Amino acid sequence: MYARISRILTNKALFWVIGFLLFLSVLMSCKRDKPDQTGSDQIAAPTLDKEIEVAVSAGKTSYTLGDSIEFTMIVSSRMDEPVKFVFSTSQPYDFIVRDSDGEEIWRFTHGKAFSQVVTPTELEPSEKVVYIMRWNGETNRGTSVALGRYTVQCCLLSNPPVCSQKVEFNIVD
Repeated sequence: MYARISRILTNKALFWVIGFLLFLSVLMSCKRDKPDQTGSDQIAAPTLDKEIEVAVSAGKTSYTLGDSIEFTMIVSSRMDEPVKFVFSTSQPYDFIVRDSDGEEIWRFTHGKAFSQVVTPTELEPSEKVVYIMRWNGETNRGTSVALGRYTVQCCLLSNPPVCSQKVEFNIVD
């Protein structure tokens, strides 16, 4: 009987079985980390925004129309012990620009695809991670922005996500 089973399982089939079992083990380990949502008296899981601080800077308060604008995102721990969190894609951050009406005009991840890779990450106490993004002043539609007041906000795309406060800047003539 074992000889018959081994004839059925070719190297390719064995590869797929092992891959499926690894996938299931990762899936089950992720499920165990989540709190049980079935009971109404369950204690809520702590939120990352109490453990991690996310800040953004636009560098200057005013830019000339056509200038490239550099945004800086700083992620730092608020805890005295390491903070663990998970990214569900290969993209750990996003930057969002809104006009004076609060409408989103540009998002770094707009139109981009990122691999679906679960990545556990740990931030040590007093550790800071810096992400720098250059924006060319074009909207998600590919048109240049107008003169005016804008805000930028960045988000750490962890599970759950943590976003910065909005920071204002102006585009002038």
